[in-house]
Amino acid sequence: MDLMVKACIVIGIVSLMLGIISRMLLIPFFVEASAYLQFSEFCFITAITFMLYKMVYKK
Repeated sequence: MDLMVKACIVIGIVSLMLGIISRMLLIPFFVEASAYLQFSEFCFITAITFMLYKMVYKK
């Protein structure tokens, strides 16, 4: 589970950077900047959900 949380955070950060760079340069990298930013939001929410799940159901 820790690996999945770390992977979601890393993918979210990379996606956030691509979205910010795409927004600043006004050139889309394969998709629009808003898609990268929404995907990074999804990754961060997923990581938070897994962390909360781990805290609640810790054995």
